[in-house]
Amino acid sequence: MIHIHSAQRRIAASIGRGLLLFLPLFAGAVRDASAQEAPVQLFAGDSIRIDRTTIASVLAVDGNRLVAISRAKPRCRAGERHGEAPICDPAPLIRQDVDLREVTIEKRAPKGNVNRRTMVGGVVGAAAFGAVGYLVGPSIGFDSSSGASTAAAARSHR
Repeated sequence: MIHIHSAQRRIAASIGRGLLLFLPLFAGAVRDASAQEAPVQLFAGDSIRIDRTTIASVLAVDGNRLVAISRAKPRCRAGERHGEAPICDPAPLIRQDVDLREVTIEKRAPKGNVNRRTMVGGVVGAAAFGAVGYLVGPSIGFDSSSGASTAAAARSHR
C-alpha cells in the first residue's frame, strides 16, 4: 500500500513540474494572441480579398492607390450534343485600380511563432507518451530493471 501511495505522489509531482514548465509557454502564447494588431502593410505579390468578394494578387501599392490583378469566372458554353461536358475558355485576367480609402482589404494574418509551437508539441507529446508508458508498460511486460524499487517490482517479487 505504501508503494502505491508513493507512485501516486511521484505522478502528481511530475504533473506539477510539467505545469510549471508549460506556464511560461502558455503565458507567451496568450500575450501574442491578445496583442493589438498593427496596421496591415501590403506588398507586391500579397494575396488579398477586396470587399469580401474578390480574391486578388497585389501588383503595386502607391500611397492610397492599389493595383491588383484577379481572375473572372471562366466563360463556358454547352457541348454540341446532349450530355457532353461544357467547353470553357480560360478565366480572363482583370486588372483593378483601387482606392484604399473606399474598399475593405483583408489579408491573411502571419503565422505565430513556429519554434514555440514545435517546442510545446514536443513537450506535450513526450509527456503523454511517458505517462502512457509509465502506466501501461508494466501490464504489457515492460517491468522496471532489476534492483529498482517500484510498486511493479515489489509486486513481482511477492
